[in-house]
Amino acid sequence: MAKIDGALTDRIGLGEASPQVLQHKWSLEAGLNLGLIRSSRSNNATYGLPSLLMRGGLGSFAEFRMATEYLVATQLDSYLREIGAPQHGFNFLSFGTKLALVKEGKALPQTGLIIMLGLDDTGSRHYELSKNLLSFRLLSDKPLDEKITLSLNSGFSGTAAEGSWQGDNTLTFGYQATEKTEGFAEVWSIWYTGYQQMGVNLGVFIRPVACLKMELVGGVGYDGKQPQLFLNGGIALMSNQ
Repeated sequence: MAKIDGALTDRIGLGEASPQVLQHKWSLEAGLNLGLIRSSRSNNATYGLPSLLMRGGLGSFAEFRMATEYLVATQLDSYLREIGAPQHGFNFLSFGTKLALVKEGKALPQTGLIIMLGLDDTGSRHYELSKNLLSFRLLSDKPLDEKITLSLNSGFSGTAAEGSWQGDNTLTFGYQATEKTEGFAEVWSIWYTGYQQMGVNLGVFIRPVACLKMELVGGVGYDGKQPQLFLNGGIALMSNQ
């Protein structure tokens, strides 16, 4: 948001941003992520419950991060009307840090780098159920005025032993409609071995109270073969100590 502080919820797929949790403070975020993807071939649904992130301020330039999510995924073949067996389990368990690379200035955006290492990790919210051991994510936010923010979220992740890598990029224009509501529009792309996809989204963030954040995003994507429709939503509760 254009007027955010370091206490902004920052779970994967629900409001990642460059600000860090304050020094000597701890933040625990727990919530629910929902994702629906529909194409001419299949309908996919994912439910992340709970989706957890713990953050601790190590200093003015770094924070500790531990993240995990229990995921349930279902798939329906639109042609054959066959429902695949649900997949469920911990989607990832990862540890890492967020580093402050650049402090905001008149010409420079505030920029942070997230480095995570774990059992399984996830890319962007547009591609779920990936399996990665090492991930890097560059987050850059620049307020253009009191209400408009331009943000870049760029990730690269994979498993070196398997030679499998993937990346994603999202450019977002956010508009602070009220102190508790922000609308946004974004363009995004993802890629991995032999596959590339791009699309556009429209969405809204709502913070009815300081410790609660809700998100709803809808969009379209195209991978060179068929269009896809996306609907993502999430809700997060946060506690600061």
